[in-house]
Amino acid sequence: PRNGQDGEDDSVFEDEPLLSPVVSRHTSPACSNSPNALEMDCDEESLELTDVGGRTIRKTGGVLIPSVVQHALPDMDASSSILKPAHIQSIVSWLPSSRSISAWSLSYSLRRDGASLDTLMSLCSSTDVRDMMTQQNQARDGDKYSQHYETDVASAALSCSISHVIVVEDSWGYVFGGYVAHSIAYRPSYYGNGECFVFSIKPKLQQHKWTNKNDFFILTNHNMLAMGGGGGGYAFQLDDELDTGISGISDTYSNDLLSSNEYYKCHNVEVWTLTGVSFGV
Repeated sequence: PRNGQDGEDDSVFEDEPLLSPVVSRHTSPACSNSPNALEMDCDEESLELTDVGGRTIRKTGGVLIPSVVQHALPDMDASSSILKPAHIQSIVSWLPSSRSISAWSLSYSLRRDGASLDTLMSLCSSTDVRDMMTQQNQARDGDKYSQHYETDVASAALSCSISHVIVVEDSWGYVFGGYVAHSIAYRPSYYGNGECFVFSIKPKLQQHKWTNKNDFFILTNHNMLAMGGGGGGYAFQLDDELDTGISGISDTYSNDLLSSNEYYKCHNVEVWTLTGVSFGV
């Protein structure tokens, strides 16, 4: 399989600030003398802080903006060649609360493991799920690869206690991906649950949650990996060689176009497995 190569200029996009201030004209109440604050003109302006996902963290009519606690970085067994610490903090802030303290393990990297969907799926499928299904299928008259094998693996994956963050970088430096709230496995149809979401990292940070319009959360077969569907198509899709992909405005997540163009060239892919509890700082 093809190995990923360096060569993209990461300076194409400026780093996003963790907090984006929005100043509005407002007559404010009396000022406070709190030490954890930022002084402004109390009589004319107020400062509204929004996080990297666009959500309001604090809005005051006075001169003082309390300091904001950032999400801690998780324990990670490797460095990301795509994400910077601020990007990882953003993704952590979007995760379900039960996963916000999970440890991250780099299960697959295109640059390290080569460009192959089969390799990605093999490395990312839960060992516990595979072992469980092997035992079950061996009990079926020794037929390990029964016609029900892949469907049973995928069903078991939904009850597994791990989840994944998929990150894609295209040839123009756009970075995007999705959170899969369960283990992944080959399956002929869509599967998943409403905790799954897709996101954009570059050129802008934005989370796109499930809209309840359909249940096309994730599709993983021998031809592609895709998240979302309906409307304008997949939120994002990768072919079996992790070489090219498609992004559209899906009904599942009501996302913007995530890649640089509808049809994009894949430059790098990482899949992080989230499991256990992390106490990273």
